[in-house]
Amino acid sequence: SAMSLDGRTGMKSGESKWITSADARRDVQLVRARSGAIISGINSILKDNSHLTVRAEDWPLERALFDKQALVSPVRVILDSNARLHSGCRVVSDGLAPTWWVTCDDVDRKIDGVTHFKLPRVNGRLCLKHVLALLAEQQINDVLVETGATLAGAFIAEDLVDEWIVYIAPKLLGSMARPLVNLPLSLMKEARELRINEITQIGEDIRLSISAQLGQ
Repeated sequence: SAMSLDGRTGMKSGESKWITSADARRDVQLVRARSGAIISGINSILKDNSHLTVRAEDWPLERALFDKQALVSPVRVILDSNARLHSGCRVVSDGLAPTWWVTCDDVDRKIDGVTHFKLPRVNGRLCLKHVLALLAEQQINDVLVETGATLAGAFIAEDLVDEWIVYIAPKLLGSMARPLVNLPLSLMKEARELRINEITQIGEDIRLSISAQLGQ
């Protein structure tokens, strides 16, 4: 996740480029490259139309140390309960990495260029535990979640996050900007206790490696 100093990820209008520095964005490529899959929600895909790939031009190491062709992007896993993905989305059309499209099993649509998985609808949407079980069946256990506040909050609420990497930029976006996660808590006793495992300066920004407190 990337956020401002006041915990915001984009303006109310949807504008979000760029909160963090180029150094932080290059560091993200390392995180992507070590992942077996990148999960994103359909709302983020339709809003940002990102490629969700490892970008050779942003690779943080010296170009002499690697062959561009050796960089392999993870599988892109798009969670789309109601099948809103379309052929104009870059994850469908760019051919840069495999795309797995996960919908509820009561939808009947097909899109060329993606691998389609269907899972039962639970409480009106995909069950995240079922999604992770599906990936485990496909021998994918190291998963990066790059998505918006709603899906990010759902992963946190269900205690499905082992490590949370947050890049903090020295900027203030203000109270009307979008929050990092949607996690509707009303009492202090409901607050999620986290542990900061590592703090690293990346260019102008700070990277935090965070995990849940043991026993939570």
